[in-house]
Amino acid sequence: MEEFYQIGYTFYKNEKYDLAIEEFDAIHLEKSEFGQLANYYLADCYLKKSDNKSARIAFKNVSQMDYIPSMKHEAAFNYAKLTAESGIEREAINALENIEENSKYYKESRDILADVLEKSADLYHVISIIEKQKKLTPKLKAVLQKAHLQAGHKSYADQNMTSSEQHYTKSLQYPESEIYETEAIFWIAQIKQNTMMYDASIQQFDKYFNIGKIPSVSPEASPFMANYAQGYNYLKKLNYKKALEYFQKTISLFQQNSFSSQPWKNITSDAYIRSGDCAFKERDYVQARKYYQTVIDKKWKYEDYALYQKGLLLGLQNEPYEKIVVLKELTSKFKNSEYLDLSYIQIGDTYSSLNSLDNAYNAYQDLVKKFGTTSELANEARLKSALIAYNKGDLTVAIKQYKEVLSNKPSPQETQAAVTGLEEIYMNDLGKPDEYLAILEKLPNYKANDYSADSLHFKVGEVRFLNGEYEKAIESFTTYIQKFPKGYYKSNAFYFRAESRAVLKKYAEALDDYAFVLLDSGSSYYESALKKAAIITFNHTQDFKQSFLYYDKYFQISKVESEKLWAANGAIRSAFKNNDKNGVQNYGEKILSMNSADQEDKALASYFTGKMLYNEKQLDQALTCFQKIGNDINLSQAAEARFWIGDILIKQNKWEEAEIHCNNSNEVNKYYPYWIARTVLLLSDIYVHKKDLYSARAAIEAVLENFGDDAGLVKLAKERLAVLETLEKDNSKIKAKPTNQLILDNRKNE
Repeated sequence: MEEFYQIGYTFYKNEKYDLAIEEFDAIHLEKSEFGQLANYYLADCYLKKSDNKSARIAFKNVSQMDYIPSMKHEAAFNYAKLTAESGIEREAINALENIEENSKYYKESRDILADVLEKSADLYHVISIIEKQKKLTPKLKAVLQKAHLQAGHKSYADQNMTSSEQHYTKSLQYPESEIYETEAIFWIAQIKQNTMMYDASIQQFDKYFNIGKIPSVSPEASPFMANYAQGYNYLKKLNYKKALEYFQKTISLFQQNSFSSQPWKNITSDAYIRSGDCAFKERDYVQARKYYQTVIDKKWKYEDYALYQKGLLLGLQNEPYEKIVVLKELTSKFKNSEYLDLSYIQIGDTYSSLNSLDNAYNAYQDLVKKFGTTSELANEARLKSALIAYNKGDLTVAIKQYKEVLSNKPSPQETQAAVTGLEEIYMNDLGKPDEYLAILEKLPNYKANDYSADSLHFKVGEVRFLNGEYEKAIESFTTYIQKFPKGYYKSNAFYFRAESRAVLKKYAEALDDYAFVLLDSGSSYYESALKKAAIITFNHTQDFKQSFLYYDKYFQISKVESEKLWAANGAIRSAFKNNDKNGVQNYGEKILSMNSADQEDKALASYFTGKMLYNEKQLDQALTCFQKIGNDINLSQAAEARFWIGDILIKQNKWEEAEIHCNNSNEVNKYYPYWIARTVLLLSDIYVHKKDLYSARAAIEAVLENFGDDAGLVKLAKERLAVLETLEKDNSKIKAKPTNQLILDNRKNE
């Protein structure tokens, strides 16, 4: 051992660093004074060669030996500093924290620690580190303020409003930055609004506005957005005058700042719409029309709604023909508007009020032709068409319309209206009671003689449900089901009992009720029950095979693109949980082909498909899926996918490509320390393959030192360390203990 040190030191003094490294490396694992000296000079050799990675590892080895204390403290600081400069955040933080207060490097280490923490994306670790410090410098307070704010943003994005508000509140305890303080106040106000605490939200936004000159906050927390949100607070409280005031301020700020991007235009369009709505409610119809007209003239988002509202206003201002013109413009310009069926009804009603019955009938029939099975207003249009036909004496058409109502999933009220109309025709006009009774007999669970009692008993439960008395509602619906086992409202009763039980978190019982509703595909609550059953089986009973069937069925019957995407995401998750390869691949392809799917939707579809293929050992196909995700997606599944890419590349013996990928992915995965650690262990495998045992050990030890609270990671790291130690022993150049004397340098006596 002494011989290796002597030769290495001689090469070192003569600036032959490559040769010195070779000799020092032979004894760098020795737990002795020689080993400490060898590592110290190894570090300096590596620094001379600009190999900071290896120098960092050597300094770390020196810092773990106690034979020469001054050398230990100096090396500990150099190791921490180089680690920080290398961007290895958690390891740098731990190393800097370990520098003792009596060290001459302590003050400098605190400054570096603050810099590292400020740049770190591992927010909860940053908060934990700073909050356990005995004294906080202004810089550390500023870092903590920012970290809590960013943690609040993260929880907000995850829809965890309680955690989000806690972080924003803690951020306000360290008011070092006026910008961050203002943003925290804004987001607390936004959370209050999201949780329907409108008075509290108003108070927080008032605090925001009272700051005076608002600093340069992010656009999402700008005065533009604050006024917009405050407008909605007052709108929710039905204070239309105050709401209008804040929506007007939103519009003014938009005009002052000349926002050009589409999201801000969309928000401003909504502010115009809501200003119109508020003026409408205040009966200032002239002003309301001006706001709606602006959206129409600019052809902004919500133009169809503005046209619809303008049409209603024209009717209220006794301009029925102008109303019809505007609503017809809507029906011709916006073929897929959600206000299309409403417009047809309004056109029909307006013509009817003008006694233009043929035009009214045509408008109602336009609605039926376009929305015969999808609009809740279709049966209303049929009933009104039937009444027009009846008043014109066309009993055949009236009968046809009433019968269409009965065959198109009518509500109980619509059924009663149609039955009443048919009774009038068959009993009074045609004198054919047998034909009327034949129609009644075909109605499921309908008996003319007990309809009123049936309806009354159901109504008791419905009122309790609408009043939020869910326990009492359950009792009432149960009584109804028992008393009217073939009642007309039976399916409705099961649905509302299911809703009540779901609110009370009685999920298993709610699921049974939803399942009963699903036995009747003609139920008006069929689609809603299917959706709720899917949610419960996935999130609560965790019967993923059944949840897949529900999501799959919902996907097939839904006609709304956003709902189909929701169902597809649920289906692929269920299939993955149930190890259903075909289900995963099928819905992965569907999601990737859907225009409404955003980057995150497609990334998750690629992840689930790739993971399933990986589990099936179809590595090439899995790799293709994982690589579709890209580096711009910030999801835990995306971070995991990047790890599996490295794992697959290693399995395919693409070592150089794997090393490049692992280093790059650790830069991208900064929010996911677990997957960084897993990737570091992959890098240790790569270093072993390259016979760089020095770097392999450093990688493994970094995981052991910085992720000791994760038993799974520790197990993986120790398994690799055991293999590595065998390799190190087999590759050691020390065969016998040398007898030469040590060539000392001045370092020992410092």
